[in-house]
Amino acid sequence: MATTGATLAGTGANDAGAGSSAWSNPGNITADDSSYASVSVTFGAESQWLKATNFGFSIPSGATINGVTVRYECSTTAMSVYENSLRLIKAGTISG
Repeated sequence: MATTGATLAGTGANDAGAGSSAWSNPGNITADDSSYASVSVTFGAESQWLKATNFGFSIPSGATINGVTVRYECSTTAMSVYENSLRLIKAGTISG
């Protein structure tokens, strides 16, 4: 069974489809370095979506995908932060 190693997004973007606080520097999610996307959210509010796309996968026709592992890094200066959801986008449609 073929697998791919860790693959970073080719594009990072803020998506205003939800929430009220936009992400700053969303393009910073395309590299594993000390530059980060960030958002400032007031208590009880939600951020907009941080969308990671264009991973550059090369999936052969007829291949079966048995699973997807998602890893992300997060940091906060607040006392409590909740990740509301993490969704996958397949052919432009949000799933999961």
